[in-house]
Amino acid sequence: MNGEEKDKISNEEFFEAWKTVCTENEKHLLNISGSTSDYTNFILKKDDSIITKVAEKFGLETYTEYYHIDAVLYKQVDCFESVSEYKTWGKRKDFCLKRIRIAFEHENNLSTAYQEIIHLLTTKADKKIVVTYAEKENTEKHAKDFCKIIEKDKNDGQNIMVIFGCYIKNEDEGKDEEKGKFEWIGYELTDKEPKKIN
Repeated sequence: MNGEEKDKISNEEFFEAWKTVCTENEKHLLNISGSTSDYTNFILKKDDSIITKVAEKFGLETYTEYYHIDAVLYKQVDCFESVSEYKTWGKRKDFCLKRIRIAFEHENNLSTAYQEIIHLLTTKADKKIVVTYAEKENTEKHAKDFCKIIEKDKNDGQNIMVIFGCYIKNEDEGKDEEKGKFEWIGYELTDKEPKKIN
């Protein structure tokens, strides 16, 4: 096994880290879940965002909105600075990555998550992850649908994982009781069937 392979994070490792960080921050996630912008900012953009905390567990750094990818996880060794004398658009000095360890997409709207899968199919990264939301009983059905997209792709070895956030309502919710909770369900997507991650 070469050094690059040894460095890779498994789907199981990422999923465990994601669940741990989300559970530690669940009360805040539930409190802001009514505001799409606040919720998305806490997942992605705040200094103490969920994705930043997950990245730290693996010694990685995050960069948001990297060429239209919600977040990329990388190590400093993966970075280089590109300086172009004749570039006519954007900055002449750019932060670039020669390796993306994890390309991460977060999508509140399940119907748009399909587009994120397609976006990740065209992205070069060690691991590709989409987090979206669905009813618990429908997660496998949606994962199978995502696999149909991968089945049509010509690139072998796509490593895409989808994590569904499922809101589980508290039976007494609405009576000044605690809010419900999130349950996270993960699948590795293949060109055949989804493989549930335990």
